[in-house]
Amino acid sequence: MSEKKVLGILAIVFGGIALLLSWVPNINTVANLFGIIGAILGIVGLVVNIKNKKTLAIIGTVLSIVSIVIVFVTQSAYSTIDTSSNILDSSTQKKANVLTVNDKDYSFSKNKDYTVDVSDDKWAGTKVKVDKVTIYKLVKKYKYKSASDGTFEVEGFVKLHFSISPSRDIEIYPTQGTAIFDNREQQGPAFSDAWDGEIAENVIKDGAVIIPVKSLKDVTALKNIRFKFDAYYDTDDDDDINASHDYDITLNLK
Repeated sequence: MSEKKVLGILAIVFGGIALLLSWVPNINTVANLFGIIGAILGIVGLVVNIKNKKTLAIIGTVLSIVSIVIVFVTQSAYSTIDTSSNILDSSTQKKANVLTVNDKDYSFSKNKDYTVDVSDDKWAGTKVKVDKVTIYKLVKKYKYKSASDGTFEVEGFVKLHFSISPSRDIEIYPTQGTAIFDNREQQGPAFSDAWDGEIAENVIKDGAVIIPVKSLKDVTALKNIRFKFDAYYDTDDDDDINASHDYDITLNLK
């Protein structure tokens, strides 16, 4: 007997639409619904045509089931990609929240940049400028090995950005200076690779000084930093009282 075609045709329509949409992210959720409807119509068509031809019902059922399988496979694949992307983003974020000091990594939970404008050009035609201060709050207390005070625990770091431009050959040592914080701490900088020292005439030298902080409740806790360091130039004039200079600058963080 000839096939009752209505259910088969509807199953093919729903199954075909589901198959087309099954590859598309997000939309394939709708495709899954269409596939289920198509499968139900196809199965009902098979039952109705149990003694008749079932060509259209079989095609509609197969299309619908295939679309449902594709939806599950693609959604699983997209989920895996999203998970991998999140892991990568998390890993990148973790790497971004690491400060390396003296070849050791310190993870920090917060950091804050302060724009400052402190400059001094009173000695030997040398312009010394600090334009940025960054405060780092560590995720926990870390053991820190200093150059002169042994090993102690730190809760944060302060980074000062310097720009130095002399009008004559000089030697200047911010990386060997002393910081006095308004929490009553006095600390020397980390003994990382020195960028200062001998600086030739008319050269502009930029570099950072990183200083440990034993007690730091938050990146906004420090309001005032006093920083001292030395400089000098070579001269054959024993009476030149300007041959050496002690810098003493104050950085107000707002």
